[in-house]
Amino acid sequence: MQQVSPLKRNRYGRFNSNWKGGKPYTDHQGYIRIYIPLHYKASSNGYVHEHIVIAEKTLGKKLPEKAVVHHYAGYELDGKYKIVICEDKGYHNFLHKRMRALKKCGHPSWRRCRICGKWDKPENLYIRPDNKNGEQAFHRICKNAYARKRYHFKKGG
Repeated sequence: MQQVSPLKRNRYGRFNSNWKGGKPYTDHQGYIRIYIPLHYKASSNGYVHEHIVIAEKTLGKKLPEKAVVHHYAGYELDGKYKIVICEDKGYHNFLHKRMRALKKCGHPSWRRCRICGKWDKPENLYIRPDNKNGEQAFHRICKNAYARKRYHFKKGG
């Protein structure tokens, strides 16, 4: 172990005058972080996201390497997360897409038309796979009107 000079020893961790006991803090994204410097997912300053620690305690083991912790109810006043552990990022994104739809229009399976911005049933929309965003949904009427407008704009009329 590296020796720290007596002058520098009082600057770090519990020896620092600003030390607050390693209490949790909220980062810029709104996640609560806990000071556990020896945790395998700790950042360079020794803090770990609280929902990861809670998920690991619930499972009784480390999370799988590519697992994503999804907390769908946010942080409640009683200090408990309602969490779901997702094995991959795709399923995590799927949950977020459904939550956005539920919040915006009250129906988790509805999609938003890319052109007019209105939410509608998937049966009323044309859903096309897209490499960047996963899928694009739009009403055929909106798509046709958009294509006509682009055609006339390119034609100069």
